[in-house]
Amino acid sequence: MRIKNWKAFVEYIRESAEEAGLDCWNLEEDDIIDYFQESIDEGYQIEVRYGFLGQERQWNYKENRAQYVERFSRKVGSGNETPAISILIACGDVSEKDVSDNLRFAYSIIAEEADAEISILDADGDIGGIEGIMAKSGLFFTDTWNNAEDKEPSVEEAEGYVEFLVKKKQGVKITQKQLAEYYDWSNYVEKDGKLYVDYSLEDLSDLILARDSNYKDLLIDGSGIYDNYWGSDYQPDLKSLFDYYLDKENKALAIKALIKETGGLEQFVSFVGDECDDEIYATMKEMLESRESAEGMVIEYLLKERFYSTLKQMAQESEIIGDIKQSYGDWAMNAHADADLEQIRAEFDDILDDSFTYIKGTREVEKKSKFNKDESGNWRTYMEEETFYLIEYSNDWLEDFEYEDLEKESLETIFSEHCYKNSKTKYELNPRFSDYGDVDEKEWNKDVKSYLMRFLSK
Repeated sequence: MRIKNWKAFVEYIRESAEEAGLDCWNLEEDDIIDYFQESIDEGYQIEVRYGFLGQERQWNYKENRAQYVERFSRKVGSGNETPAISILIACGDVSEKDVSDNLRFAYSIIAEEADAEISILDADGDIGGIEGIMAKSGLFFTDTWNNAEDKEPSVEEAEGYVEFLVKKKQGVKITQKQLAEYYDWSNYVEKDGKLYVDYSLEDLSDLILARDSNYKDLLIDGSGIYDNYWGSDYQPDLKSLFDYYLDKENKALAIKALIKETGGLEQFVSFVGDECDDEIYATMKEMLESRESAEGMVIEYLLKERFYSTLKQMAQESEIIGDIKQSYGDWAMNAHADADLEQIRAEFDDILDDSFTYIKGTREVEKKSKFNKDESGNWRTYMEEETFYLIEYSNDWLEDFEYEDLEKESLETIFSEHCYKNSKTKYELNPRFSDYGDVDEKEWNKDVKSYLMRFLSK
């Protein structure tokens, strides 16, 4: 449904409020005009506008600071809003007759019938209570705060007009869907009654991050991060491998594979005699005499030896042990790269967390190949997983727009303008990298066991 104009929107909200048991404005324009009939007869002009309570930034000269004052507004956001009626009283060709009592009468009956509070303003701001308002040959008010102490307050002419700002005591709730329908927005996603703008990770990073921000390329395409790490830097020494990484079963299997790689148990013990301590060789020779349990005894001896001295010596040229070290190095390298990549992504999300509410997810999107064409000369397409963000709408986005500029606008444009005007762009990524990643050692040991079992079964 498209709500075509402000009057239709006001009626739409009025009907929605009535359905919810609320009286929204509950004063007809004709009735309001009737209350001011005496003033109208004397040349005063009355304009009635329906809308909501807004704010306007003004400079308070008395306190030498900026402040926000209540004003009538046709610009509206979602959520709880205060319905307001602006009654503008201006001078036409007015008579000299004093119609101040008529203004007081209208003020009193409108406040009662509308169940509202009324502020009295001119173009410069608040001009005090109704008792200080005078309508005789023009519009005037009693100025109190500009006068010195112990002096009678002065009478000043109202600037431009006198406005009765009628503020309903009972608010009304405007949904985000109603807002989108009224402004006729495009480029948004509606989900569970809320509005979102949809961004791919690449497009959102282009908006939020500085053009040459560090790690931006890796944020968009993390595959390049692995070019900066080398598995050889993460390979453990033999003592660490057996003390910390291999599980109990794989420790025994690794030595068993080393024995097979050497040429069998007798050949292994013989090499111990050539390369290692004579006393150790003698001990293992005795173990060989127990044919059924000799290998198990050798394995147990090597694992219990302090600093793994014999095992270290025998494994120096072993491809099996080397492959296990390399495997762990590759897993550790990937774990570190994955951890650092996750830190880059988390840093980006932290930037978003400071300013926005969002939903993050992944989806498959169709993309065109840059290198492969079909028989007709068209670029072939392929499916790729993409990270996306749904940024939840906030009324803050409207602050940078005038009411007239919001109609028929893209909500995505409204969001991007909000970012540019509120310094929510040009961020730098400063992730906190760790010195290592967390290897899933249970899964790695499964992989090692599979490798060792294949070797031993040959």
